[in-house]
Parts: sequence; C-alpha cells; structure tokens
Amino acid sequence: MSSWKRTVSKVIGDAFKVHIVRKGRAGPLLEEDTLAQFLHTFEIDCVFDVGANAGQYAWMLRRIGYGGAIVSVEPIPTLARLLRSAAAKDRRWFVEAEALSDVDSNMTFNIMKNNVFSSLKLPSNVETPLFENMNRVVETIDVKATRLEDLYDRYQAQLQFRRPFLKMETISPWRAGRDSGFHASVASKAS
Repeated sequence: MSSWKRTVSKVIGDAFKVHIVRKGRAGPLLEEDTLAQFLHTFEIDCVFDVGANAGQYAWMLRRIGYGGAIVSVEPIPTLARLLRSAAAKDRRWFVEAEALSDVDSNMTFNIMKNNVFSSLKLPSNVETPLFENMNRVVETIDVKATRLEDLYDRYQAQLQFRRPFLKMETISPWRAGRDSGFHASVASKAS
C-alpha cells in the first residue's frame, strides 16, 4: 500500500474508530485484536507457547503489545535455534527445546515434510487426505520430553507469574494434568 493510501486509511480509520484493511487481512487482524483484549482482560502475565515452530505466535504477541513473559516450547532443533536467536534480544522470552508428554522421557519425534505437522505421534491421513503429502515423516529425532506440570513449576519458581495462558499447537499424546495449574488459569478474573 502506498504512503498516501496508508495516510488516508489512517485518517478515515481514526475518524470513524475503524480499521481499514486489505482484502484477506481481516481474519488475522481480528485474531490480534481479540487476543490483545483477552490478554488484557484476564491480566495474563506469562504465555506458554507450546509447538512454537519458528516463533510466529511470540512475534504476534509482541506486535500486539504484550510485554509479559513468553515460554516457547519447540522440539525441532533447527527451529529451537531460530527461537533462541530471536529470544536473545528479549529478556522476557524463554525457549525450551523439548516436547511435552505425559511422562519425562527421551522419545522419538517425527519431523514431517511440512514441519507444522511434526509430532511424537506417527501421522494419519485417514480423516484429512488433503494434507497427505505434507504430513509425512521425513526425519525422526530423539528428543527430551517433559510433563507440562514440571515445565510450569520450573517457570513458576523463576518468574512468579500469577495468570498464565497456555497456547498449544500440538499433535501429541499429551493431556494437561490436574496439577498443571492451567485447568482453571483464566476461569475467573478474581484469584
């Protein structure tokens, strides 16, 4: 968008208290606005970004003005290195190069052709054949797996957060246990 179009969009947007966006940009903008309002309303002071990939969610958090702690969890070594490089410039962004599971153990992790599908589980395309080419194993690696409860306790001791938020993009055989602290983390504003 040219400079004069941005200026006109801003003037009109400010005058009518609306966002003027390009075609195809409304969805992400709505997501960002909703997330910013959610984080503010519930006074979230730590976000656990599980399945962090290359840090897209953490970047969005910073872009919308969230200044609290971020704990990115990503088991793929190349992506974890990218995350660490980005987090080195942000004292409130922490990176764990591990997977989450219901047990602390070393496990085999399946890296798929499109790494967003990577998982501790083997792929199944029975229900979604559309992604069959992208959701196939191209490499297996050994990873450290930890329980969410242990990760939570480790960072609770370090950061003393009061209102954590768990964002998960995983396809793993993992369930949040009752001891994780997340089962009611934002159930009510009073705590």
